[in-house]
Amino acid sequence: MALSFLEYGITAKTRKNKKSSPTLVKWNELKTLFEKQIENNTDKLIRETVYAKANNPKYPMECRLMFGNANVPFGYVGGNTDDHLVKSIPCKNIEQGKKTLMEVINAIETDNDVRKIVANFLKGRTGFDDSTIPTGLLEC
Repeated sequence: MALSFLEYGITAKTRKNKKSSPTLVKWNELKTLFEKQIENNTDKLIRETVYAKANNPKYPMECRLMFGNANVPFGYVGGNTDDHLVKSIPCKNIEQGKKTLMEVINAIETDNDVRKIVANFLKGRTGFDDSTIPTGLLEC
């Protein structure tokens, strides 16, 4: 073939020849990651929801933390099953939501129950380095 552009063409072989691997988030980087999310994506993390408005008009918003596209669990209420896992918290406004999320972020560093829940949530997640989870946090 004499087509001049073919020498610059991309083949399946060249696409698969990646030289670098994606950067994985480490356990000790979670606080910074979540703080940046609050700073840069407040509208995504703290927002007014139909559910919150309908159930308690004084708290028309919900706040959450995210890793990838999944809500990070904060803890359990009323049991120890996935049905009782708290993934968002009602709040009055954005400022209260930020304050609540900062409390959760600090709990990830200090509260052993929250640390275990978050560690088990992150284990096996794309984009997270499982080997950096502190020993003793993962359920056997």
